[in-house]
Amino acid sequence: MKGLTAPSLSLTNRLPGARFDDVVIVIGGSNSVMREGWYRWFKIYARDRMDLHVINFSIGAASSLISVYRILADDIRGRNVTIVWEYAINEDVCVRHRGDIYSPAMVERNVARFLTLCARRSIKVLPLLLPTQRMWKNEDWRLTKVIETVFKRFGTKPFRYDRLLAKRVADLPDTPIFLDTLHFEPGPISKMIASSVLKRMHHAEVPVIPADAPEDSLTWFVTADFQAGEPIRFKNRLFDTHGYRPAKSRMLHPAPTRPADLLGIILVSRIESHGFEMRLPSESLHFASAPLASRIPVQLKIFTLEAVRDRPIRLNPGETLEFSYSLEPDLLAPATFNPAPGTPEVPAAPLSTIAGLLWETEATATDLMRESVTQMS
Repeated sequence: MKGLTAPSLSLTNRLPGARFDDVVIVIGGSNSVMREGWYRWFKIYARDRMDLHVINFSIGAASSLISVYRILADDIRGRNVTIVWEYAINEDVCVRHRGDIYSPAMVERNVARFLTLCARRSIKVLPLLLPTQRMWKNEDWRLTKVIETVFKRFGTKPFRYDRLLAKRVADLPDTPIFLDTLHFEPGPISKMIASSVLKRMHHAEVPVIPADAPEDSLTWFVTADFQAGEPIRFKNRLFDTHGYRPAKSRMLHPAPTRPADLLGIILVSRIESHGFEMRLPSESLHFASAPLASRIPVQLKIFTLEAVRDRPIRLNPGETLEFSYSLEPDLLAPATFNPAPGTPEVPAAPLSTIAGLLWETEATATDLMRESVTQMS
């Protein structure tokens, strides 16, 4: 049985201690972030047609592992909570652009982690699988089928929008479908997506953990317990959190109390990119905090360690992580879709920071008790 520890980090998108009762939460990529995209119309239609309260926790240019982080960091739980998950495009881009370090098997594990987390918290899920322009033109659904299979294993019914779009495209001969290779046009297409998702809200189900699930004794948690770090508040319309930058060139993360695998490092990225060095007892890792070229000055990213070392990084009790700024990062964060060798310039006053760490470890009886109590409350 899995247990889930309460995180020490909150993104404060709600009042402290508040529950997410009777709410629909969209967690997806950049198509769910666009100001004139499908989410805007979905929120309007949900309010006007079904009197639903909708919240957007989407983060663009990140792998679906960020969906696990958002549930934990905001401690999403409550009565009648539904999550609309939209990360199929992001995972396809990660695998297609950097398949050497980001594999379909990794996508399966991340989606399974998300679904297991929702199952333990009795959160209903409606998976929205949107296609990229390339997938649509070439009818290449290989990764879509991988993701679809994972959702079906957990008893949830994915909404493959490509199938509906194929039926409707004849009725839209003069309507542009894609804004670019990854994004849908605002306007009629985005309105159609929103309306279609709303009609399928009754298909949302609480996932059921398969009997053969391989990670049955694991738990996930987020920490931001940095020592010798300077907290800085970052806020925009999608998140409100504190990032920590090394004070006097370094900061420490306390040692875990039990063996733990570090899955990802959550970064608050600024346009002024620069590198970090993470030192472990056995090795050092250089990485860069580099958002995509964008008008968005502050972005939340997740540096997926498993995508770099083909495995999470294990930290044993008594072992401490140390972070410092680095002038020689050997790759950019996989969360930005285009990791590549390079040495970003370091500004005189680095602004990108580390917001937290996502861990996976063995569940204890205390973890299981805490989760069962919070579900009943």
